[in-house]
Amino acid sequence: MKLLEPIGIDRWAMELNLKYGIRDSLGCPIAGRWIFAYWSPKLISLEASEKSLLFLGAAFATKRLQQLAPPCVERIGKGAYLTPRELAVLRSLSLGRRVADIGKDLALGEETVRSHIKKAQAKLGVATPIHAVAQAVRLQLIP
Repeated sequence: MKLLEPIGIDRWAMELNLKYGIRDSLGCPIAGRWIFAYWSPKLISLEASEKSLLFLGAAFATKRLQQLAPPCVERIGKGAYLTPRELAVLRSLSLGRRVADIGKDLALGEETVRSHIKKAQAKLGVATPIHAVAQAVRLQLIP
């Protein structure tokens, strides 16, 4: 939890899992849009071939889920498509990080970070960075 610094609903799920004995997980990012997670009551120690099989299963399950429940475009609305960099900057802002720290974390200049914030504000139709973070959380673009 220290590594991910979860907030809100993300933190609640992890605390609930810890309460009921789930101690470790393996997250499989799929296509830059999904994360398929395996949970275990014990520490997960796998060989490379076992991890490969889990990632393959995660990719298959995710593809099938996308077929069954395609993305809901109405939820996001027009003009609210944010780039991965803009989402990363908003996520860091939501954790209380400063522009200089975000730039160091993401290997970007401070002006580039400010530019991403301004673009995200424009796409979300808000006036301030804090409002952009709130709107992104409300639209479930960031946790």
